[in-house]
Amino acid sequence: MDCVILAGGRITEEDPLFGYTGGKPKALITLGGKTLLERVIQAMRDATAVDEISVVGVESGDIEDLGFPIQFLSDQGDLVSNVYAGLEMVRNRNPGASTILFCTADIPAISGALVDEHIAKCHPFDKNVYYAFVTRQTIDRRFPGAQRTYTRLDGKDVASCDLMVMNAELAEIDRGLWDSLANARKQPWKVAKIVGVRALARLLLGQMTIDEIEDTAEKILGRPVKVFITDRAELAMDVDKPSHVELMRAEFEAPEVDA
Repeated sequence: MDCVILAGGRITEEDPLFGYTGGKPKALITLGGKTLLERVIQAMRDATAVDEISVVGVESGDIEDLGFPIQFLSDQGDLVSNVYAGLEMVRNRNPGASTILFCTADIPAISGALVDEHIAKCHPFDKNVYYAFVTRQTIDRRFPGAQRTYTRLDGKDVASCDLMVMNAELAEIDRGLWDSLANARKQPWKVAKIVGVRALARLLLGQMTIDEIEDTAEKILGRPVKVFITDRAELAMDVDKPSHVELMRAEFEAPEVDA
């Protein structure tokens, strides 16, 4: 399937990451001589399940030529606009595209093998959206001290993954709904609020189950959704704060140990 990497969003002076970016997109922060974006692109390039790669949010000249074709499009102003632009890029190139992989540009620890494994878990693609979470225990084991943002689901503290498989026809859903969902992306209780107080209360109390999340999402979108837990912490280890940058730099800049 085609992949769209979302790399937009400039960092303002008020953002704690400004010192790492100088106002450029977060995707251009370097780790071990490569930007976040370059590491994500390489993972997609290494994945056998990924065909064409599109990047929305930066220009082609913002990173080095990686030696294979990538389609670039500048930042369209906000997350939803970037998603729609990515969908249009894929559809223009491949009108028959149905299922598309979306990925943020700030999860540098992923690999081609992890991407393939994740996509395999979404087979047979009979749902319109596939969305995954990772438990706090899994993240803390792989990335001690990561300080992620968690919500309670099925009795576990979980963080959302930054890969999503979706059907291209979701672009036909009302734009206002997507804007509301995007604004609630980092605050899951806002999503529940769209469908009523009961769902909101159950989420805030940590009582919501995966089945209820799926039912809630289907009511919102009017299409079937699949939600699951994955044991790959790398898919949820996005770089959102200075401590994450330093953690990831330690990951990629660790000195080699003589055998």
